[in-house]
Amino acid sequence: MKRAHKRSLAQAEMIVDHLNHVAAGSGDTRLDADETNMLALELEQMRSRVYEAEYPELKARKFLPIMSEIDSGAETFSYRETDIAGKAKVIRNYADDPPSVETSSSKTTHSVVALGDSFDYTIQDMRRAALSGQPLTARKAIAARRVWERGLDDIAATGAPQDGIANGLLNKTIGTSAGQIRGTTMTAASWADATSTGDTMVADLNLAVQEMIEDSAELYTPNHLLLTTSLFLRLSHKRMSTDTSETALEAFLRTNPWIEDVQPWNLLKAVDGASGNNSRGLLYRKSPEVVELVVPQEFEILPPQVRNYAFRVLAHGRTAGTVVYRPLGLRYLSGMPNDPTV
Repeated sequence: MKRAHKRSLAQAEMIVDHLNHVAAGSGDTRLDADETNMLALELEQMRSRVYEAEYPELKARKFLPIMSEIDSGAETFSYRETDIAGKAKVIRNYADDPPSVETSSSKTTHSVVALGDSFDYTIQDMRRAALSGQPLTARKAIAARRVWERGLDDIAATGAPQDGIANGLLNKTIGTSAGQIRGTTMTAASWADATSTGDTMVADLNLAVQEMIEDSAELYTPNHLLLTTSLFLRLSHKRMSTDTSETALEAFLRTNPWIEDVQPWNLLKAVDGASGNNSRGLLYRKSPEVVELVVPQEFEILPPQVRNYAFRVLAHGRTAGTVVYRPLGLRYLSGMPNDPTV
């Protein structure tokens, strides 16, 4: 850490020296030694404040395990999505016919994309900080970090089709072939209007849980459920009956010992198109054996680049998006209304 600090501090001092050179050529006032040292330190402290900031409201990091083992220099990342079939049996008299275990898989290659933005500080910004003795504001840098994280969220959810990441966690093709996530069709009327009941919503969700467990031969049980924000609110507000305060969400959690958490993610809205019942829900097993968000290079701030009487700071990171290793460990809830009456 000390070595990195010295390197970034030296880079900041070089920037200030360059700005002094520009100022001298224009007849403007040069920064004195105290200003130079102070601003170099402020640049380093600004970088530190950005890295210390937390972003709990962003969804992808909350919902997915993070994998950062891929080298940041890689341009592609390949993996296999695997289904397993087979059953063990008792071997009698040392028979030589044990049952065979079969696997079916498909190889998928993702592009690793660079995700970046930037922010600027002028020479006057630096002089104001030196004159006032106040820290160089980190607002622009923190905004750059927040925008970068939002971009990572979007790629994790729906991919970057034009850059080699065909889809994300929420919009893969539903099917029964190797490498595809299976689905359960919801009863849209159970969710769409004020006349539906908590019983019908809970029955829909219980069916999806049952089918996921049965299709995977009990290899995978879901522990998380994601819904659009409006459907999450409907499930949370709908009472099971007028005689009880228990909501449909509470009833679902009570009757499913596997489910640990239900959360909203509005990027599930209309992922199948623009008609009225094209939203999805997602049941899944939150485990790195099942699904991961691949981030070979976390957010980083690069050395400032002088541009006339200011300097530009580039922010950069790399991701391959969401990787699904075990499709049977996830299940889509399809045919859900885009805009139900809450």
